Amino acid sequence: MGRQAQDSNKPKESQNLCNPTSIKKMPSSNEKYHNELICQLIARREKLKISQRQLGEIIGVTDYLLSKWEGGHRRPTGFLLWCWAESLGVKLVLKETNG
Repeated sequence: MGRQAQDSNKPKESQNLCNPTSIKKMPSSNEKYHNELICQLIARREKLKISQRQLGEIIGVTDYLLSKWEGGHRRPTGFLLWCWAESLGVKLVLKETNG
C-alpha cells in the first residue's frame, strides 16, 4: 500500500475526543474520565505547539498511534500515558476521593 493510501486512512489531528461532533454516543463514566484526561493532554500539546509527529518521537510511538489515542480509537497503556504526560511537562496524580 502506498504512502498516499495510508495517509487517507489516518485520523486528522482535529478529529479528537475534545471535538463534540466526533463523539458518536454518550460515554460511560469511565470513558468520560478517560476522555477528559485525553482532552487535557491534547490541550497541553497544542499550547506547547508540538505536533503529533514531534510528540510521538519524544514518547517513542508513531504519530499514527498518537492520533488514534487522541481520537479515542485506542487507549495507551498506563506506562505510555505516564510517558505522554511527562513529555508535556505535566504529571498524573492520584487523588483520594470521598465516598
